[in-house]
Amino acid sequence: MKHVLPPIALAYIATTCAVAEDYLAPCNDDFPSEYEQRVEAIAQAAIPGPADFWVTVIPSFTPEWIVGVSTVEGRHLLTYIAFDRSFWHSSWVETGLNQAINDASKGRARAKGSSTAITPALYDALRSVWDTSVNATRQSDVLVLDGVAFNFRLPGKCATTSFPEPATRNGALVDLVNELVRLARTENRAPDSTTEVEAIEMIRELPSIVD
Repeated sequence: MKHVLPPIALAYIATTCAVAEDYLAPCNDDFPSEYEQRVEAIAQAAIPGPADFWVTVIPSFTPEWIVGVSTVEGRHLLTYIAFDRSFWHSSWVETGLNQAINDASKGRARAKGSSTAITPALYDALRSVWDTSVNATRQSDVLVLDGVAFNFRLPGKCATTSFPEPATRNGALVDLVNELVRLARTENRAPDSTTEVEAIEMIRELPSIVD
């Protein structure tokens, strides 16, 4: 027999989920898979200089991609890294008739990047967003089987979200990441504050995190 939840219960569940999606969830980094390690290694090798902070995006069915910010010889660079194929899907190896295993050591994907110089103002604003978001996490009860994972990273730290609702803070973070992709593709050699207006505005409009 099916159970129908009353409207007040549905409203409570929706509100609870929305509040949860205002916080990133902790990544399970205690035992990172070989797949995750290899994706990160490929991405880091393609970013100019060591990344100060970045987001690794892992879709279920399309190639992985990364947006990272680094500092090279005093210049702040925003870089978008795209894999030419899904590293996950390229790692499947046939072991017999209708049998296959995923072996990350067999994965093959190339990373291509585009970088643009950004102003210290945007760098500082983005660093503040990463610091605040990654350091204020909450466990999530949302179960995602096939989605897109956004792993926001600082050196030694990681927080994640998958398929957040647009009206949540996590949804706004994903929108900001997509704007950073557009900005990185401008490939400006010198910082240009006029191209950063949208990103700065999106950062200003991010809801505050309440402990």
